[in-house]
Amino acid sequence: MRKLSIFLVIGVVALLAWPVEASVVPGAKAEVEVTVPGLKCLPTGCEETCVTDLIAGKNLLVGAVTVEWKDDGNVNVTYEITEEGWFITQVHVGWFDCNDLPKKMIPGQAQIGVEDLFLKAYTVTIDQDEIDGNCCFGLHAVVEKPGGLLGLELALPDQVSMMVQYPYAGAPSYFHTTVNGASVLAGEYDGWCIDTDNTIGNNTPYTALVYSSYEELPAGTVEHPENLDLVNWIINAGYIGQPSPTCDGNYTYGDVQRAIWTLVEDSNSTSGLGSWSQCRVDEILADAAAFGEGFEPECGDVVAVILIPVNAVQITIAQVTLIDVGVPCDWQEETAWGFGDNPFGRAWGWFFECCCE
Repeated sequence: MRKLSIFLVIGVVALLAWPVEASVVPGAKAEVEVTVPGLKCLPTGCEETCVTDLIAGKNLLVGAVTVEWKDDGNVNVTYEITEEGWFITQVHVGWFDCNDLPKKMIPGQAQIGVEDLFLKAYTVTIDQDEIDGNCCFGLHAVVEKPGGLLGLELALPDQVSMMVQYPYAGAPSYFHTTVNGASVLAGEYDGWCIDTDNTIGNNTPYTALVYSSYEELPAGTVEHPENLDLVNWIINAGYIGQPSPTCDGNYTYGDVQRAIWTLVEDSNSTSGLGSWSQCRVDEILADAAAFGEGFEPECGDVVAVILIPVNAVQITIAQVTLIDVGVPCDWQEETAWGFGDNPFGRAWGWFFECCCE
């Protein structure tokens, strides 16, 4: 994904003895509905593959683990995330005699352990001679789902199909924005304009690139990106429809839009503002300067998501909450195990059998 320097990396590690402190989540035997392929004993030569589900937090399917016996004398154990938003941060692989299994595998005492990952997939390569017929595997991982602004950034699609509806008197925002398609951003949002140099058609579909207003934007996207924190503060302040304390009338979408243009555009445009007042605009700008510097939305706030049409029409904002795109407010971290027919004793987890002879 473009948002972070995160790449699908295939890692190869040598056999390690890794005595670190154990980290096992206690709990009763898990009762989960998972789909497990038929376990089988492989022919001599170990050239076949076993696949099982990667289960996090006792009952959440987040991915799969593949044990592959290679004809070059190695065994590849590949963890892969299949559910949106999750990443692998640790893996531990242990192997045991299926006829003499311990009560559980302690991750820190597994033969191989790798930490400090942040990947969608990771492969451990083991010499078959090291396994030596011990073909019940403890397949442990730690998985994390980023929340907050980083989680939003990672969840946003690269591009979407979108359209805007022009404002009307009494509207809650300058645009009514609709995002179509199957992405997590699909839906309807209040929207704003951050580009007076171009125009955008009413109810006209466009393909647009997508960015969080808190990530680095392509050069020239916004004339004053340093003020996007103030813009985010304004759209969270709930001005529209509220009475001005010192000016006549209630705040309108035109007041808010004119304040946004003042912050991000070198333009005096008043196009489409409807009823607005420079006095009320000045009040909004004064409040933003006093309270909005360095503002970051919290759980329940909206975030300005920037939509950049690929055919050089007007750049807009959609007001999006974390819940709109299925992003948690805080990071989630879960212990995960590869499912198998041999559950642990009092702790939750399984040994996964993939016979090598």
